Amino acid sequence: METLLVHARLPANLVERADRFVLRGVYSSRTELIADSMRRRLEELEGGETEDAPSPVELNKEKGTEPSSRRSLRQPARSNHEVIANER
Repeated sequence: METLLVHARLPANLVERADRFVLRGVYSSRTELIADSMRRRLEELEGGETEDAPSPVELNKEKGTEPSSRRSLRQPARSNHEVIANER
């Protein structure tokens, strides 16, 4: 899959929150977290029309390498849009 370099300015608190998930091993990098978040949001907006490729997080689950901390981090489902809107 071809990748593109994208520069974005993000609120500091949003990046700090994302970094906590990277440090816990939920994602291997900010890039992985952002790509997974974008993919999920686009799926939501497009009504489930997606590429067939699973996300890196889903691949880790299949391999059984999902960090145990991830299970304790799950919260009631909220869209990324709601989370970002609540931070404004």
